[in-house]
Amino acid sequence: MPDRKTYPQQYLEEIKSVTKLEDILSKTEKVVPHINRGDREPGEDGYVVVLRENESVSLGRIVVQVKKLSEKNLDPPSKSMEVSGILHYLSEDAPFLIVGVDLTNDLAYWKHINNDYFQEEIESDQEYKTIHFNYEDEISYNDQGFVDSFRDIITENREIYNGDHIDEVASATAELLDSGYHTRAFRMLELEIQDAARCLLRYRGIDFGPYDKIRGILKVKGITDPHQDKTYRVISESSDDRINRFSDERCERIVENGLDLLEYLYEEQVTSA
Repeated sequence: MPDRKTYPQQYLEEIKSVTKLEDILSKTEKVVPHINRGDREPGEDGYVVVLRENESVSLGRIVVQVKKLSEKNLDPPSKSMEVSGILHYLSEDAPFLIVGVDLTNDLAYWKHINNDYFQEEIESDQEYKTIHFNYEDEISYNDQGFVDSFRDIITENREIYNGDHIDEVASATAELLDSGYHTRAFRMLELEIQDAARCLLRYRGIDFGPYDKIRGILKVKGITDPHQDKTYRVISESSDDRINRFSDERCERIVENGLDLLEYLYEEQVTSA
């Protein structure tokens, strides 16, 4: 039977917007677009990989939401969006851009949305927000300055893990173990290791998504050795019941190894900075 599915005009316009943006980005040979199509709404969830200067190696990724700019909102360029959709993307580990595409003039504009923007520009009960794009934040065939801007955004998004936390965690986990709170000690250490690992991966330009298993990435990339990987696995994947069955001596040994792993991840990040 012939395909009777209908495609709304808005859907087709969004497809054109994604296609135009991908063409502009691809011609830089420094930004690689990965924007979804098909039966999902175009531009709803995608990202671009930005390469290092003078290298074909990933510096990092930026999550993007692509929207077509209507003819009446080109001068100045703006786009009204649901606040709930914007908030969803702030949970991503990577930086987030809203990209408005001007099909009339074969260009686009970008707006960096972060927690500061959300807190300063959006009220707690606000349902819609008009995103105002700056003319200088242009994505076009004629001016590739946006590539450097994207690199700056990725670099600024990389937080350095605070090494001062290590002594604090060591003291806090020791107190928890002494008080018999083994599970709480493990969970505290797990969160710190996860935080330090994410910081290290970002500094090395290794892409990962919000649901990727960080332990697996460290192992595959050769960052952790088998002993460190086992320590990470025991701390992060042991159930509360299993932890409570560990002897005091075993818990102390695992936590000590976990603190060694935390120190190692911090030192590796300092080396990569």
